[in-house]
Amino acid sequence: MEACGHHWPENWIRGFGWAPPPEEQPVKADPVLFAEYAQRFVANLSGIEERTRHDYERDLKNHIVPTFGGLDLRDESPAFDRTTVSAWVNDLHRGIPDPDNPRAWLRRPLAPKTIQNLHGLLYAILQGAVEATPPIRVSNPAARTRLPRMDDGEGDEMIFFTEQEFALLRTCAKPDVRDMLTVFAGRSGTVLAQPTPGGPHPHLQWL
Repeated sequence: MEACGHHWPENWIRGFGWAPPPEEQPVKADPVLFAEYAQRFVANLSGIEERTRHDYERDLKNHIVPTFGGLDLRDESPAFDRTTVSAWVNDLHRGIPDPDNPRAWLRRPLAPKTIQNLHGLLYAILQGAVEATPPIRVSNPAARTRLPRMDDGEGDEMIFFTEQEFALLRTCAKPDVRDMLTVFAGRSGTVLAQPTPGGPHPHLQWL
């Protein structure tokens, strides 16, 4: 106490001794807003024509950012998960009726092909966040989304890549087309199925 001017030393508790140091609180990373990240992602996409880039920017503005723009890409909670993406797809498919006019729409239902294109763009953006260094997200909530069918259910059975098979395919592709391959996979629903008991799908037997 003499060394401390006859005052109790800092962090000293009378009758107890030195108090344990306060626990350090983990530093929370700054949020990464979807709208800002998505705009940068599209602006930096390689291997596409400027007309295609313009179409992506239009689709972001009109159909994707209104739902996801204010969400934090780091948020892995139910506020931004597969249910969020599925609800968005359903809204696009159903449209928004005009409550004041049963024969009118605030937003008409979108065609299945258009929804698949929009979902493909969303998938690619979120996959970019997963593959970023360091990763912004752990998982892609747009993976395995059930999309509206464009056919009547007849014809040949569709066969899909597993995530592992698609990762192998993407690795084998030239660097300048990998971005577009990711967009195509999300757009077409290529990466949907679970691994099959019979081994790799025939599509990958040539690799």
